[in-house]
Amino acid sequence: MKKILLFCILLITFIGNAQTLSMNIGTLAVNNNPADINIPISMPTAGSVNVKFNVLYNVVTGYQAGPYWFEIRLYKGNGNYKVLKEVTYSNILTGFVSFDLNVDSFDLNYSYNNYLVAFLKSNPYGVEWYSNKITFQKKPTFSLSPLKSYIDCNNPAPVTFTCTSNTNEGSFSYKWNIGQGWNLNGVPTTGTITAGSSITLTPTTPGVLPDLVKVTPVWENIGQGTLTSSAAFANIDPSITITGSTNVCSFPSNATYTINSSTITNTTWSVSDPSIAEIISSSPTSINLSLKKQGLFTLNANISNSCGQTKSLSKKIFVGTPRYSFKADPNNTNYVTFYAISDIPNVSLEDQGITPNNFMWKRTDDGSTQTGFSYSANGFGYDWSFFVETSAITDCGVLKSGITIQPPAPKSCDRYAIAKSSSSPSVYFIEIDPCGPPPMGKRFTPTSKKTENLKLIVVDARGTVILDTNNISFDLERQLPGTYYATIIRDGKIVHKQTLLKQ
Repeated sequence: MKKILLFCILLITFIGNAQTLSMNIGTLAVNNNPADINIPISMPTAGSVNVKFNVLYNVVTGYQAGPYWFEIRLYKGNGNYKVLKEVTYSNILTGFVSFDLNVDSFDLNYSYNNYLVAFLKSNPYGVEWYSNKITFQKKPTFSLSPLKSYIDCNNPAPVTFTCTSNTNEGSFSYKWNIGQGWNLNGVPTTGTITAGSSITLTPTTPGVLPDLVKVTPVWENIGQGTLTSSAAFANIDPSITITGSTNVCSFPSNATYTINSSTITNTTWSVSDPSIAEIISSSPTSINLSLKKQGLFTLNANISNSCGQTKSLSKKIFVGTPRYSFKADPNNTNYVTFYAISDIPNVSLEDQGITPNNFMWKRTDDGSTQTGFSYSANGFGYDWSFFVETSAITDCGVLKSGITIQPPAPKSCDRYAIAKSSSSPSVYFIEIDPCGPPPMGKRFTPTSKKTENLKLIVVDARGTVILDTNNISFDLERQLPGTYYATIIRDGKIVHKQTLLKQ
């Protein structure tokens, strides 16, 4: 009986304590902007917001039941909470305490029921007080794909529209609003239907654009923002081209060219040079030409389809048998480069149907080959040459020609040096300096200006020795213009002979 009486006394005391203190949140600011505590704070899907607020205490005069345990709690939508701030008070007086806190979106659920509350507990008696709430809404974000569907004018394909969310928390449904011009499962469908997050629709009529498709996601039984997808005609098929030969070998002759699509309804044809090609007849997808003389012209076609879309096509056409010749690089020394060039003014080799891969150079002395529009070679000095056969594979057959590859006449040079091959160190020759780069490799430069195992002898046209030295460098500045013959001797054996021309 005494225990029951004691419990009743304590209960009356707790109730009396609860009535002697109240606690409320006021003067709210969100990200430094004044806010209404009765309006939920919208949370981003990532990051945080700053909240500043006062906790107001109203205490009956003379009341004291401390010490107190105080917390700022952040409740998730599932009822779990995180303590953002905790303080122990020895006593509570009427007044307010200010707080400045950051609320992280990561700590909240996707829910309408997230909230922040102030909690106070009297440690001696266990009495608890809760303030009013600051509510946070963390809602999903939605996207619709495609935002624009591109419809083939003549052969429209099904389009799958998909609404996606950045979370799977909560309940979802989708209200689709389908405009005119769409089929759903083979049946023309318009208006609003409830379906899943994806829906597949097919345009009803080729050549006619369907209307908008809209979706309103419904999350936690509340409709979110409406998303809209529009439709447009796709560009004309990029694979549509003018087909036919780019190289007509004979003239006068006739040729037919076509457009590789049956969807073209209108075409305006033209030729860039009527003196080469003349239009005989045409239709939206083909043209007959009379080819009158050799030359290059461009066939143009401005096409359109039943949806009014347009595109410009063109094709270069060469009439006649390709022709080419050769040109030496103007900077040739005893390292030479020759080029194959077009023999027709203002018409390139490619315009004639000749490509680098089907142009071949073949030496007649050793059978070696190269492909491309250029040919390079080198040799000792300037008294060398060889013949190269050329062939070009074209629509008109294999075109053959040839050219003698040789260096130009040497410039006037008086200075020379003994050099050796970078690929074969035992091969020596005379490098003409400064008439050009070494023909075979880098200059032979020993540690001194002389070498013990090399000897150089130079004689004139009469056989008179004018130079006998083991120096690496030498000159003929004091000699008269004419022909001289140099011999390199290594360890008593002749390793190289070379003719030198002094002008």
